[in-house]
Amino acid sequence: MKNYTVEIISPFGEISIDFEDGLIREIRLGKFKNYGTLELPEVKEKRISRMVEEFKNYFEGKKENFNFSKGLIDYERLSDFQKKVFKELLNVKWGNVITYSELAERLGNKNLRRMVGQALAKNPFPVIIPCHRVVGKKGFIGFSAGIEWKRKLLGLEGIRMLF
Repeated sequence: MKNYTVEIISPFGEISIDFEDGLIREIRLGKFKNYGTLELPEVKEKRISRMVEEFKNYFEGKKENFNFSKGLIDYERLSDFQKKVFKELLNVKWGNVITYSELAERLGNKNLRRMVGQALAKNPFPVIIPCHRVVGKKGFIGFSAGIEWKRKLLGLEGIRMLF
């Protein structure tokens, strides 16, 4: 199977989803732009079309957990620790947040919060692996695509944070 990229225009900016051998290799969130609309590509391959449908549902404010898309992720390129962090993070559902410390504690050691933060900073699958749902104890947060993306994604899920 060839490598290709699916481009989605979300209400918050461009999303590029790179595929290699039929699996999602990386998701890139472009520079934040307040488009306000959603533009989806026409996709002929049925399973990629289902993934695009999940993104559509998500950006329309439906409680989408990307159950189908998670099966398209190339997990083999992740470290064992990233796999553990991301697997636990998938338990944080739509409309909820967790702190770095709480996520580390769920992994068995609250002192791993910095390592958790580093794993999340390198998340190649944002939105599907919802690293935007992880915040700092005092509200200080980061996000690979920028704070505005994180604020908008959390807002879409009904979470209003002052940061």
